[in-house]
Amino acid sequence: MRIATALKLGRVSNLPTVVTNAMAGFILASQGMLNDAVFPVIVGAALAYVAGMFLNDAFDAEYDARLQPYRPIPSGLAGRGEVFGWGFGLLGASLALFVAAGFSGGTGWAAGTAGLVLALTIVVYNRHHKENAFGPVLMGMCRLLVYLTAALAVVPAPGLALYIGAGLLMAHVMGLTFIAKAEQSAGVGRYWPFLALAAAPIWGIYLALDNPVVWPFVIALIVADGVAVKLVTLPKPDFGRVIPLLIAAITLLDGMLIAQMGQPVLAVVACLCFPLTLFLQRWVRGT
Repeated sequence: MRIATALKLGRVSNLPTVVTNAMAGFILASQGMLNDAVFPVIVGAALAYVAGMFLNDAFDAEYDARLQPYRPIPSGLAGRGEVFGWGFGLLGASLALFVAAGFSGGTGWAAGTAGLVLALTIVVYNRHHKENAFGPVLMGMCRLLVYLTAALAVVPAPGLALYIGAGLLMAHVMGLTFIAKAEQSAGVGRYWPFLALAAAPIWGIYLALDNPVVWPFVIALIVADGVAVKLVTLPKPDFGRVIPLLIAAITLLDGMLIAQMGQPVLAVVACLCFPLTLFLQRWVRGT
């Protein structure tokens, strides 16, 4: 398999959002502290994401042959069995890194156990997401589990801040996934995806009232989500811009939560991943 094909299969343009997910989960659980366990967590999360994207194409090969023949498998750039092999192999490597992170962080098998649940959720989502009303929930669970796996690499029992943050991330991803599914229909047609997207900005405003350093990150997230909502509510929704934008906005949500924990510099780093993701999406499709 050529490197260009692997990059396309892995939707690697979205990897900055996974890196910031791992950072945020780690920082929320550790009360703003970092240690060496963060590195295997980040790499493991990145490998799990790429694995999931490989498996997505492998499971969807017949669908893509009919409706997206430009994808690598139907276009002959990669074999379905080869993509399955790489997908499950990368998923196994990510699990090994999560186990290593747990023992490095002093929590034993906790991170590896959460990583196993993440791996199983990735497989279930990719196997059953087509015509599945719970597809957005499963996708949201995948991101939530990145937070939880990162958290369990540093503490055995994460606090409330981690679970609130993970819930907000899940809501954002559920909202954008439902909107993405609506691309095949006449429009979104329901209001709950927008309510899901609003959850994180509303919580961010609440945080900023007591912690002003959070305000810039909240405003950035509100602007990004607002532009996306505007584009998707046009008479002819511009899904081609909406979904990549909402995916990139995950980094702003992470930055907001990192700032909450007294790490404004790392929060800025996370937010810089927003333009980086949009830039990379110009070269490798993020959807």
